[in-house]
Amino acid sequence: MNADVLIGICSVAATIIAALIQRSWQWQRRRPPKYEQLEHGNIHESDSFSVDEVVKILDLSESPGGAEPGTPGRTRLTDSYLVRREADDGNGLVCRYATSGSLTVECVSHRVEHPAGGYDSEHYANRMALGVSLDHLAKGSLARVINQIEFTGAFDKPNGEDFETHIERPTKSLTFILLFGPEHSCSVISGHLSASERGRQEEVRGDPPMITDGGTVAYWRIVAKKDEWLPLGARYQLKWTWAASRPAARTVSAVEGETV
Repeated sequence: MNADVLIGICSVAATIIAALIQRSWQWQRRRPPKYEQLEHGNIHESDSFSVDEVVKILDLSESPGGAEPGTPGRTRLTDSYLVRREADDGNGLVCRYATSGSLTVECVSHRVEHPAGGYDSEHYANRMALGVSLDHLAKGSLARVINQIEFTGAFDKPNGEDFETHIERPTKSLTFILLFGPEHSCSVISGHLSASERGRQEEVRGDPPMITDGGTVAYWRIVAKKDEWLPLGARYQLKWTWAASRPAARTVSAVEGETV
């Protein structure tokens, strides 16, 4: 075998090896971190899913307090996950919710084989988990999972309230959208982060939540840095103050001369 042929073979081999090393490095860099083994009923995640985006739309238009004096308020959460399958071990997504009031939980996008039920936690007394089957989802593919949750009596503190979520699996972005009723709009809002389950909570100064549309909408979007994830176990929390209730309109009857 002459020198030119030998050099050519070595050059091709070196190119292939370099490509394999580069591919392996990129795979290792992009591979999501391992996370807690979330399970509910016959649904288990088994480190098999990541989330490109989470969007939480909290409708507070009937809080605090219900339509009748003394009745608890109702709040509806639309919880949306853009889920990516990373491995074949898990068979679905497990979503968990907790509250100081009462709640109902329903998946409106996918078949649920096991009904929503309680789970062990040191947080609020009322807790429910929901297992969503994603067995059909191919590796590398995306699916949008949408849950609807109704809270009763959970956001009724007269001065202000809070709403938080935990990062339970590898997640790229998190968006909160809060909708307030005109009678109880939002006057002040702040975002807080605890980087671990029991870590110290601090107010987020950079890219804080914003209020718009006369205090009836609040918005907060958190995005991980390029090629990174939001910290696992982190708690993101919104705290707000209700604006004072608007007084009823006063009109004067020209005929009767009375204030109505």
